[in-house]
This record gives sequence, structure tokens and C-alpha cells, in this order.
Amino acid sequence: MAMAFHTLAASRVRVGPLLPAAAAAPMSSSVAAHRYHHRRRFSAIVAAAPAAAPAAAPAEFDFDSYMTERSETVNRALDAAIPEGEPPAALHEAMRYSLLAGGKRVRPALCLAACGVVGGREEWALAPAAAAEMVHTMSLVHDDLPCMDDDDLRRGKPTCHVVYGEAIAVLTGDALLSLAFHHVASPGSYPPDVDPEKHPARVVRATFELARCIGSEGLVAGQVSFVYQIRLLSTIHH
Repeated sequence: MAMAFHTLAASRVRVGPLLPAAAAAPMSSSVAAHRYHHRRRFSAIVAAAPAAAPAAAPAEFDFDSYMTERSETVNRALDAAIPEGEPPAALHEAMRYSLLAGGKRVRPALCLAACGVVGGREEWALAPAAAAEMVHTMSLVHDDLPCMDDDDLRRGKPTCHVVYGEAIAVLTGDALLSLAFHHVASPGSYPPDVDPEKHPARVVRATFELARCIGSEGLVAGQVSFVYQIRLLSTIHH
């Protein structure tokens, strides 16, 4: 019967005699016989031991299902964040129109995934995730304006300024930006079981990071670069 080779044998380190070969005392026949018997016994134990079971293959990650589930979660949070029918009704309607118009929700999904990677609960990161999508939508509303990219369609629908006018579109972007910070800072945006001692410091850090990423050296800087590119292309075209 063939015997499996145990992985333990491969991990053994050969250790030489404590004394140099020239200085070692002659080995008696009884000691040699004992060592020979010991080596045979160890070899038999290793050979008879069951082979190590192969590591279980990791479960296949279903990216599409993950994104769909996170998108649904984020959409519910966004829907609940903006008043419906409350004054100023036109502004709130335009905010909801732009924010709930669809999209892959990649940015909030990344935020939730990052929280999970470091061992946190996704519910704790839902407010910053929603805020990231609010900021992203603000940038799209402003990018679509006639003074920027002058787009009439966004995600297959008429853009905010086409439906509500330029003034409301500008104010919609402003309101979404303000709402993002309000949502991150509001205690009501988080589950009641957050750590009361660490939570304030975490909110301050999240607010800082959000502001840093979208300011004059972040998102807005990118928009400025885009404006200059549009002007350059317009000059070349004319």
C-alpha cells in the first residue's frame, strides 16, 4: 500500500552532531542500534500520518450582486435624506430628481467596502457613503450647466438645468454639497449602537477628509481643469 508523505517531514531541519566529526567519540554498537531504531520509528510515523488536506477554495465573489445590494441600500438612504414636498418645494424636487436619477453608486459602495475591510459594520459607514454620492451628484449638476459642459442629458434623462432652469440647478448643487456635510455630522444619520466615545472623533475626521477631497485641491480642481480644457478646445475649433 502506498503511503502518503506527510508535510511534517519536509519541515524537519537536519542538525549535525554537537561535536566535530574528528573529536566525536566512537559510537558503541548499542547506541547505534538505538538511534537506528529511533530513525525507523520516526519515518514510520511520518509515512503513516494522513496527508494534509488541501486548503478549501475561497468562495467566488459575485461583484454584480454585491454592487446591486449596496446600490439598493444607498438609494434608500438617499431617498430618506431629502424632504419630499416640503418648502422650498422646487429645490427639494430638483435635488431628488438629480440624486435619485440612477447611477452605479460606485463611490458609496467603495466607502462601505472600505469599512468592511477594516472590520467595521457597514451601517456605521452608510452616512459618509451617502454623503459621497451627494457630492458626486453636485459635481454632475454643475458640470452639466451651460457655463461648463452644457449637457442636455444625464443618465438618459434631461439634466437638472433643462428641467428646472439654470438658477435652480446651481442652487441644487449648492444644497447637495451642504446636505453632504449635514448628513455626515448629524447624529440621526448613524445607528444607536455606535461607540459614544470614539464616534465624535470619527465624525470630525470624516468631515475633514470629505472637505479635503472636494476642495480647491481635489474635486473642484478637477472641474477647473475641465473648464480650461473646454475653453481650449473651443478656441481651437473656432
